[in-house]
Amino acid sequence: KSFEIIETTIKKITFNTSLIIRAKIIFSLKNKLNSIMAKSVTFNEPLEFNHFQINDANFQKTEFHGSTYFNKIDFILAHQFHEAKLYIDTGFRDCTFNDLSKYSDAKYRTIKHLMGEANNHIQEMYFASLELEANWKNLEYRKDFWVKIFGLFYKWTNNFGRSFFRPLAWILGMFIVGLYMYSYKGAVTLTPLPNGVQNW
Repeated sequence: KSFEIIETTIKKITFNTSLIIRAKIIFSLKNKLNSIMAKSVTFNEPLEFNHFQINDANFQKTEFHGSTYFNKIDFILAHQFHEAKLYIDTGFRDCTFNDLSKYSDAKYRTIKHLMGEANNHIQEMYFASLELEANWKNLEYRKDFWVKIFGLFYKWTNNFGRSFFRPLAWILGMFIVGLYMYSYKGAVTLTPLPNGVQNW
């Protein structure tokens, strides 16, 4: 069986605890959800979430036994997957993660670990970068000044490993500046020093 839920007025989705679902479910919503609660639920078939914004997603102790995709989901708060079991075919496609608050790094660390177990190393590295940024964001300059400074440089240069174009832009910029300085140096005419004056 397969169900696709297309609704613009739903504000909250709750699955009863210990529920076992044996049907493919597709959520294609166009509105903002306050929450998805699926604690200790078992999904035996594929599951998809498409194109909506969600404030809080809780999948603690939930088991996914079919392909699971989050497509273009805007997560306001870091999602919770503590003690969950992911199917190997699980992915977050074109999603945005806005939460860098205190303790959000632990939630990203959890999904990073689960992605590693599923051998999805690309998304494992992605969530590792979110974990790193969230941790850096909550450090204090007073206690961790140099870590904050180096972290800021890391963010500017490659967005904690999530940007491919920023390092290229920095390399290109440095090349252009070096080329300009070299050309400028070649255009300067040095005036000979008077006799008896040494150049230190």
